[in-house]
Amino acid sequence: MNQPEFTAVFFTSFGQKPKRVDYSIRFGTPNSLHDLQFLSSLVHDASVNPDELKLRGDRLKIPLVRDCWELCGIEDENDDLYVAPTVLSLSPVVEMQWNYKGPAGLKLDSELMISGLHFSEEFWNEDDDLFDVVLRGDRDWWKIRITLRYEGASVRLRDKRKPVLSAEVYGEGPSV
Repeated sequence: MNQPEFTAVFFTSFGQKPKRVDYSIRFGTPNSLHDLQFLSSLVHDASVNPDELKLRGDRLKIPLVRDCWELCGIEDENDDLYVAPTVLSLSPVVEMQWNYKGPAGLKLDSELMISGLHFSEEFWNEDDDLFDVVLRGDRDWWKIRITLRYEGASVRLRDKRKPVLSAEVYGEGPSV
């Protein structure tokens, strides 16, 4: 059986060289679930500070520092991971809810690591005009359920700058 190799598509689409990523889910098309999987891969292991989420009107902006796994195949002398400052924007937001079930020592007021992103079951219910985008942490210790309206739904990730090696951010060198 011959099936598409989505890992190859991911690396070919995003990982040829360090560049800013601007990626949206194309709602209302057969591509939306593929877009969701790619977007989830792009935010995997990104860090988020809950205090930095900004809801203005019905638009939520979530600043992230994204680990650029799509650039892992690039040969460089340091064998270091690239990172990029990124904003994940969602609209039109109806409500947002934090769920936490992790250990007592983990606080929601510190930097958290994102495991992935998915749609709630309501996404499949054509009679409902709302659905949730769920951003989740490692081991599902925390989740943000962001309720969106179907009409005009937008989920977009935009790097603020070209990715740089993590040593430039967390070690010596210029910061992101």
